[in-house]
Amino acid sequence: MTEAAPRGFEERPRDTRARRASDAGHRVATPGTPGGVRPVPLPPLRDGTAFLTGITALDADTGGASTTATGPGPREPDPHFPARRRPAGGRTAR
Repeated sequence: MTEAAPRGFEERPRDTRARRASDAGHRVATPGTPGGVRPVPLPPLRDGTAFLTGITALDADTGGASTTATGPGPREPDPHFPARRRPAGGRTAR
């Protein structure tokens, strides 16, 4: 006689919503991906060419700096938060 699985560990049919939605080109919250969002490939332009990575026409006025909300760069402090300061005589002082 086979032992029954503990409660909550019963076999369930696989959830294929994430795969189906990604096949359709939608953004799906998936655990294990950064930000929980799977990137979606952009469709080709009307002339058949794809979007180029790097500087695009939208970024040309900023000199290549992206204007999308990806967060501040490594040397670009966020103006809404004060700079982090080390405590005086902290762990670095020996």
